[in-house]
Amino acid sequence: MVSLDDKEGDVKDMRIEPEDLRELEEKGFDREEFERIWGDYASGRWERDLAIDPARLAPPADADLTRPPGPGSAEHGRIEALGREAMERGLVGSIVLNGGMATRFGSVVKGTVEVIGSRSFLDLKLSQIRSVSERVPIFLMNSQATHEATLEHLARIGAARTRIATFLQPVGPRISPEGALVREGDGAISTAGMGHGDVLAAFSRGGLDGFRAMGGRFLMVSNVDNLGAVLDPLIVGMHLERGMKISVEVARRRPEDKGGMPVLLDGRLALVEGIRWPRDLDDGPYAAFNTNTFMIDADVFANPPRLDAYPVPKEVGGRTVVQFERILGEVTHFVDTAFLLVPAEGKGSRFIPVKRREDLEARRGEIEACMSAWGVL
Repeated sequence: MVSLDDKEGDVKDMRIEPEDLRELEEKGFDREEFERIWGDYASGRWERDLAIDPARLAPPADADLTRPPGPGSAEHGRIEALGREAMERGLVGSIVLNGGMATRFGSVVKGTVEVIGSRSFLDLKLSQIRSVSERVPIFLMNSQATHEATLEHLARIGAARTRIATFLQPVGPRISPEGALVREGDGAISTAGMGHGDVLAAFSRGGLDGFRAMGGRFLMVSNVDNLGAVLDPLIVGMHLERGMKISVEVARRRPEDKGGMPVLLDGRLALVEGIRWPRDLDDGPYAAFNTNTFMIDADVFANPPRLDAYPVPKEVGGRTVVQFERILGEVTHFVDTAFLLVPAEGKGSRFIPVKRREDLEARRGEIEACMSAWGVL
């Protein structure tokens, strides 16, 4: 069993019986890591320390955000050629985050949802990558909840033969607000993927060696439901040009934009997510937000930093549960990062997120324009 208790009585005891532990481990459960996560949660750490001390934060300077060169300029052509050469040399791969169960979208496997006619998120995403390069290997991070449906969908759309591999993100148990394991109707422990931050450790176990054996050095990471996050030689070239281990795409904030923001954290550039934002700190001076699209060197996957996992309340099956989730943007707390300021509206937008059904209806025109520009439609 997993049993955690503090000698001074500060940590709640959790017991996972041997048969339950075997069930969890078959789904990629990491017992040692969960003991750390549970200890943080049950000790009250996140009640005390979730919000970052405002004294540690300051807005980044405008010059801290690198802008792409203008289309048609000599600099644009030079950097785009640099990125295209890297792809044709086999240095670049693409990871698509495909593990979420889209609770705001109706708890479906979102990658398989039709977006334009019969073309799904995955179909459009994969086709756009292939429109740029046949050589770039594609890796899908699936979860236990999305894996089988995704494989069936890939076979149906004829994508199984196009250098696509999959790997699984690990799971963690859901707990009740009182700290007990949550069970499904059949008595099995209810589990969930532990956020997109899992991609670092999961890919290091499930695809990195093969990628590096092919000569791969750089990986673009993007959400399956952001069809603006296309594989673009210009972005690849900008990553190479800046010479950082990580490049993250950020965009100008609009009033409706929520989530992580680039900040100066203890004097260095990093992303801070909304869950950690100080309650009373004015975010007005922070002019950009995180689109969750990254270029990451393979070396970062080889030695991934240990990211914290935060408790997130969810409504699942009509009941409130707590899931633990890691945030990929927090890798910037450990690794020096370039921040690329990209467009988030109009022609050439690199941020077209679809979180709800109504978002799909509202943004279908932008998606069509983006996919048409790359010859996908």
